[in-house]
Amino acid sequence: MSFNRVKKVNPRIRSNELFTYISANTSLTKPQVRECFKAYSEMIKEISSSKHADKGLTIILPYIGQFYYEKRKGRKGGSTYKIPDGIASTNVITRTIKEDKPDYYIIRFKVFGGFTDFIKKVTQLKNE
Repeated sequence: MSFNRVKKVNPRIRSNELFTYISANTSLTKPQVRECFKAYSEMIKEISSSKHADKGLTIILPYIGQFYYEKRKGRKGGSTYKIPDGIASTNVITRTIKEDKPDYYIIRFKVFGGFTDFIKKVTQLKNE
């Protein structure tokens, strides 16, 4: 289920299928592949939680792309914002921030240009 309680129906490759594919095409076993992804995830968490980490840092996912940090502004106490009241409603609800919310970082992912070009090339529709 997604945030709005709609069941996701798009095709997807789940983690277990990814581990199976990699283990079938390398000398690694499925548990070893799972362990590699777990270690990569833990590395990103440790880097993010370190007070000495430079937030301009990029973290490479070899052959595919890179993770990077993007700063988001916090909100000041007393400021207001509007949110829609329901999915297709024209009504809005106004909320007020009670106390200051600090600035924070989010993590983003950028695909390498060469990888993007390859995907674009192999997926172009041919004029028939």
